[in-house]
Amino acid sequence: MTAREQLARAIVKILRVGNFEEQLVSILSHFRIQMKKQHRDRLSGGGATARDEALRVLCEKRKEKRWFNVVDALDLFKIQVRGSKEYGRSPKIGRHSCNVVSMAEYKDNLIPVSYGYVAGGPVRKTGSQKVCPKCNSMGLHLAKGYKERYYSCVYCGFRKELEAETYQWMRH
Repeated sequence: MTAREQLARAIVKILRVGNFEEQLVSILSHFRIQMKKQHRDRLSGGGATARDEALRVLCEKRKEKRWFNVVDALDLFKIQVRGSKEYGRSPKIGRHSCNVVSMAEYKDNLIPVSYGYVAGGPVRKTGSQKVCPKCNSMGLHLAKGYKERYYSCVYCGFRKELEAETYQWMRH
């Protein structure tokens, strides 16, 4: 059901009531009402709002005719249901309040934790890695190429040739 239909049903319920205008004001306060662009010239001057104009139009229609179509009378307006004013103020579920702790007590109660090596390259491991003589990192690896073996550093590009045995084929 649209907001226009909700408003029309509420107005139909109060049409036969003696204090129609007072109840209409309270019903209109639950809706956002704007004048449609093509009907804005009908607004009576003096700072009247679209809500005031809707109130005036509905009261005039009620006085003029015994029966009138409420939806047709509301056709001049854009109508929206007014929501609650609490936008996103739902209570946070699962959040715990935290206790305020002084920094002096916190530092006194700290347990020392060792994080190992923080700077200076990766942690030394056993294996084929060696220390590079140029940059002192653990990036020196034994590289194998075509008929050659050499040490190469992955960080700085240092290269050291190894003595390779060469096999010479002799012709008989």
